[in-house]
Amino acid sequence: MAAWSSLAIEKLMWMVPLIISCGYSGYSRHGPRVPRRTSQGVALLMVEPAVLGSVAVSGVLDELERLSALLEKGLITRERFDRQREELVSGGDGTTAPPQEDEEAALELIRGQGLQELAAIESEQGNLEEALRWNLEALDIFRRYGDRTREGDALGNLGDVYREQGKLARAVAFYTEALAIHREVGDRRGEGMALANLGSAFYVQGQYERTREFYTEALAIHREVGDKRSEGSILLNFGAVLFCEGQLERAVEIFTKALAIHREVGDRRLEGIALGNIGDALFQLQRLDEAEVAFRQAIPISDGLFPIVASAFRGSLALLVARRGRLDEAQALLQAGEPLLPSCPDEHAKFLCKKGQVQLLAGQAEGARASLMQVQDIAAESKVSEGSEVSQAMGELSRLLAEAAV
Repeated sequence: MAAWSSLAIEKLMWMVPLIISCGYSGYSRHGPRVPRRTSQGVALLMVEPAVLGSVAVSGVLDELERLSALLEKGLITRERFDRQREELVSGGDGTTAPPQEDEEAALELIRGQGLQELAAIESEQGNLEEALRWNLEALDIFRRYGDRTREGDALGNLGDVYREQGKLARAVAFYTEALAIHREVGDRRGEGMALANLGSAFYVQGQYERTREFYTEALAIHREVGDKRSEGSILLNFGAVLFCEGQLERAVEIFTKALAIHREVGDRRLEGIALGNIGDALFQLQRLDEAEVAFRQAIPISDGLFPIVASAFRGSLALLVARRGRLDEAQALLQAGEPLLPSCPDEHAKFLCKKGQVQLLAGQAEGARASLMQVQDIAAESKVSEGSEVSQAMGELSRLLAEAAV
């Protein structure tokens, strides 16, 4: 079973809750985008105002997101996307007069924020090397012009990308550097974000005691500054730690608090995740009626806002209804849930482990073994670590297959 804790959003964790990334990895300073890696830039400004003329800068962001959606749907080529994106960033032919020194600094800082937004779009598309490139360029701008707060933000964004790549030691190093800068400049909210992301990095490594320490400190800061959204996401992650430690009743309590906050602030994405996490914890507690209700509330919310999350929750619901003898319904849920997941190897592997369990319940041992082999291939290619969520899910399916063979 799994619940979602933010991977940092962030990852989508199966056999455990989904972990939401706080701050750099899930939110801009002015509100959430998606529970994934997004920029922490202060303004939604993409290119220099001198280049844009009368065009609203926020409209450039809209255009980039529109192009990104078209690319994802296969309606434009990658070449066209790259060309138009470069034009937006560079400002076309660059024929505007050179600004004065102060104006140049201001415009470059705006461009740095725009680069962070581009990095967020690339990360959402799974183009992590591109996201890394844009974030590094933004970091260079902020350092060159001495903007320490945004330098800290950029370091946090880089930590997100490295965590997404599985380079956890590098992620921790960048988060730690970001934390030092936010403390230096007295940026309490940035400090809270860096602490939360350090907690998420240690969560991925299974170091739950250190995770708890970072989350506790981050939670206190976000409550101090009145940041309800980040408070809610940290509570989701805290619940994920409790889930992993087997404190399921307490996890349900914390997830329910997070749900109330996300409903209060109108964050439907994280409302859906909180509901699914509650479902996973209730499933583990064998409170199947309540779990099924939670999953059926979570899936429609996530379908339109975060389809991969919805797919993962379909895997949990499929296993639940299969255990209740509704195998045809389980198979339909699996068929609906799997198509989106191959783009997220870890989540696909965890889904396949649930699929294997459903196949065993249906008496399809060969199918379950085939699912296990797929998971093993994904794990080998992704170089999953021992003790990771994929490793645990794979071990559970292997154990069930061995018991079935006796």
